[in-house]
Amino acid sequence: MDETASPHSADSAEVSDPAEPLNFPGIEKTTAPAENSLPGPQVSTALRGLFLLAVFYTIYLTRSLLLPVVLATMLTYLLVPLARLGSKIRMPRPLSSALIVMGLLAALGFGFSSLVEPAAGWLEKAPVSFELLQQRIRPLKDPVKKMTQASAEIEKITQVESEEPAVKVKKKPMLDDILEATPAFLASFVTMIILLFFMLSYEDQFLRNVVRVMPTLRDKHRAANIARDINRQVSRYLFTITAINVGLGVCVAAAMSLLGLPNPMLWGVMATVLNFVPYVGALTGVVVMGLAAILSYPSIGWAMVFPATYFALTTIEGNFVTPMILGRSFTMSPIFVIFGVLFWTWLWGIPGTLLAVPILVTFQIFCTHIEKLHPFRDLMEK
Repeated sequence: MDETASPHSADSAEVSDPAEPLNFPGIEKTTAPAENSLPGPQVSTALRGLFLLAVFYTIYLTRSLLLPVVLATMLTYLLVPLARLGSKIRMPRPLSSALIVMGLLAALGFGFSSLVEPAAGWLEKAPVSFELLQQRIRPLKDPVKKMTQASAEIEKITQVESEEPAVKVKKKPMLDDILEATPAFLASFVTMIILLFFMLSYEDQFLRNVVRVMPTLRDKHRAANIARDINRQVSRYLFTITAINVGLGVCVAAAMSLLGLPNPMLWGVMATVLNFVPYVGALTGVVVMGLAAILSYPSIGWAMVFPATYFALTTIEGNFVTPMILGRSFTMSPIFVIFGVLFWTWLWGIPGTLLAVPILVTFQIFCTHIEKLHPFRDLMEK
């Protein structure tokens, strides 16, 4: 009997082996695509960057529309404790909101009428004041003047003469710019006042509507807690920081009055407004106070007492009073503060400068309550 296996039996054994894949000539192996594949981290980061750019571009295009809305929102957070106090004494919310808005308008009108005369006096004396200022600081200007003259001589040597005549650009008077901007300012102010009234009147109803549209009961509770905490903390911050700044303004006005600087109320209001801008506001106030004191007193040594006093008061407020009252719950990195002030000033001018820090603090509080935004909160912390 022949024990040798036939080729047919060997081929059958190879084909029937389940461990070996079947290979057919002319057909390449392909792998099935993974189902429900998610974009990689690079694609996700690019999408987030594009979304962020789109948000900034939208803010820039709608900046004139957003300014009164943001102002009204910040004022609502500031004044809503007064509206809630009216509700506790059984006063209708629209009535208490109307009284608050009228009180705000009365305070603004009184402040404007009280400050317009001394401010106009400083503006009228501006040409004479600049000449007097040059005379007072002439001893300090001599070294700088010599360096400027040397630089001008070097520039004349290296400058290539041009046959084309110089073109002089005629600048528009400042008064024309102010008159052109007045209608837009009035429209924004009226819009802000109307929005402020309705936000104060229907703030609770709006929050209830936000909670009502949530899909599940858990989401409703979460939205209600987030809205209540953000509202309470932002209101607390704005109300507290406004009270601190007003107190600083009162101290500055009292100190300037005791030292004999003219128009102490004007300097108190200036200190109150500038203190909404950390670091930059205090530095600006010191410079302006120093220039005003140099114009008011012949002795530069005595004139330096006024900015030194202003600097001492703002230092005490910034390093002791505000941290003691607010604690570390609203501390923020100075880098983010500076960048925020620059961005919002570029977008909205002076109103943006004053709103920069309240906007950043509001965003920081919002990030604290949203888990996915915690990395932004960590970046902003001091």
